[in-house]
Amino acid sequence: GTAHLCQGWCSSSGGADAAGRKQACGRVSSRKDFVARRAVLLTWWCGEQGHAGSLKCKQMEFGSRIEATRAGAERKRLALEFKAGQEEGSEETIEAEQKQMMRAVCTSSHGKSDLFRSLCKNHVELR
Repeated sequence: GTAHLCQGWCSSSGGADAAGRKQACGRVSSRKDFVARRAVLLTWWCGEQGHAGSLKCKQMEFGSRIEATRAGAERKRLALEFKAGQEEGSEETIEAEQKQMMRAVCTSSHGKSDLFRSLCKNHVELR
């Protein structure tokens, strides 16, 4: 599939497009890590830690649903549905929960995993 082609292209070196390839492959890699981290956080924070139904968990669930949806009309419907469910001041609430969640995940065993290690190192202000 496409992922396999990209992997081959990303692992080749040299050529006129080396700098562009490095940048594009870096974006693909960090997107993949982001999606993997979100899956862990949905299971761990929203499930195991009992935060299901919180604004942050709803936001991450929405992101997962959008990611899994290819049809433009369906994505638009999901986005409108999500926006309609947002309350006034929910950005601040989500931001506060995001910090709380990252603080918690970084001090958990997940914080030492390859997926979270560098991110947790950058969240020094959260400790």
